[in-house]
Amino acid sequence: MTIGELAARTGVSASAIRYWERVGALPAPVRVSGQRRYGPEALRRIAALRLAQRCGFTLHETRQLLHGSSWQELAHQKQQQLEAMQATLSQVANCECVNLKECRQLSFTA
Repeated sequence: MTIGELAARTGVSASAIRYWERVGALPAPVRVSGQRRYGPEALRRIAALRLAQRCGFTLHETRQLLHGSSWQELAHQKQQQLEAMQATLSQVANCECVNLKECRQLSFTA
């Protein structure tokens, strides 16, 4: 399938597909008369990329997943990051300061 067909079937823009190829998240496709031609594996790979995005994985982390790193290990690391972020957000949400500049919980150095 062409890049346009792949984009239509996955809901991902052609420019995003080309970017993912450039950074190594998608393998370079076969070219026929200069045009990219994708097989069914590209659909699965893009589905995995989109799932990883929804889970909050960075592109670097996603490439690690696609190249054999442990899904469970990276998911555990991401969960720990999210728990730390949740604790920080909870603290900020309960802060009585009007704005960041006046916040007594944070100290800024010039």
